Parts: sequence; structure tokens; C-alpha cells
Amino acid sequence: MKKVLSYVALGLILVLGITIIVLAVVDRNYNINLNAPYSVSVVVNGEEDQSYSNSSAVAEENKKVYNDLLKKYNDSFKQKIMSGLFQGVFSNKAKIERNTTSISSVLSSGTFLHFMYNDAQTLMLNGKPYVYHYTGGTGTESNIQFKNVYVEVKDSSSMEDINIYVQKADSSDYFAYRYVVKAKQSDLYSYIQKLAESDN
Repeated sequence: MKKVLSYVALGLILVLGITIIVLAVVDRNYNINLNAPYSVSVVVNGEEDQSYSNSSAVAEENKKVYNDLLKKYNDSFKQKIMSGLFQGVFSNKAKIERNTTSISSVLSSGTFLHFMYNDAQTLMLNGKPYVYHYTGGTGTESNIQFKNVYVEVKDSSSMEDINIYVQKADSSDYFAYRYVVKAKQSDLYSYIQKLAESDN
């Protein structure tokens, strides 16, 4: 009987050990999975830098910056499951908020990535087209299209809320919606800083 209990205890310890290892090495990804944009530029305190693209028509260095920016952007949403549990953010999911704020006021301070699309994109949440329900049950807004997105970039060494502002395709001077999502952007922020220094 003691031998059976020992085997059971050993099995439980083994399962617990494997679980801990998995939680420590496997990533939780908070990415909202925007499609790759045609081009990307950096906006700092309202000033927009040159755009970077993966187009065959641009120089290789320009393509490299484009790819580096997107890789660091995508990596910023990854976190080890164990870290997420300890920080209490593991269960957090991206959300969309209606945000009728002028573009100039949002971009006037801080650092942003500007994603530009040739083709209209559909606002999505959790893999489904997003539908906004007006307060008071007065109606809905669906099939929301956009061609420009501005990603807030912070010098954050831990997972924090960031805003991703969406400019509707039929509006020119304000943001109608924004994503709120967790990201750790210290690597992305540092890369943008070095990029600005190399351009000066």
C-alpha cells in the first residue's frame, strides 16, 4: 500500500513539475492580429517620420526597418503564462471602446506607430467583425472599415494597457474607435529611439 501511495505521490510531483515548466516557457499572446500594413511610419509628439514598406520598389534598408518594426510590435504582445499569472493579467482580453477624439490631440504627445493600408480593413474583435451597440438600444454600427491605425508605444518593461486608435475610412479628423490591449513595449520603444537617433 505504501508503495502504491509513493507511486501516486511521485506521479503527482511529476505532473506538477511538467505543468510548472510548461507555464514558464509557453507564451500567452495578447495580439489583436491586425493584418500587416502596406507601410509603417513613426509619429513622435505629432511629427511623422518617413514611411517604411516591404514593397519591392523600396530600398533594402527601408524593408529591414519595416520588418524590424512589425516583429518588435508583434513580439510586444507575448508573455510567458507563468508571468501573466503572477502579474494578474493572464485572463485579460483586448476590448474596443468608442473614442471620438481628434487625431491631432491624441498624436500631439507621445510615440506612435502609424499603420497604413491600401485596402480597407474591417474592425475585428476575437476573430469576428465588431458591432457597436449604441447606448439606449437605438441601433448598431457594423462593417466598420479603416485604412489607418495608430499604435501607442510606451517604454514599458511589464505588460501594460496600450491604446490602438482606429481612424474610420470615412472620417478624416478624428478617431472613432480604439483597442485597449496588454503589451510590453520596451524593445519596440528602444528600437524607435535608436531609429530616430540614426536619422539625425
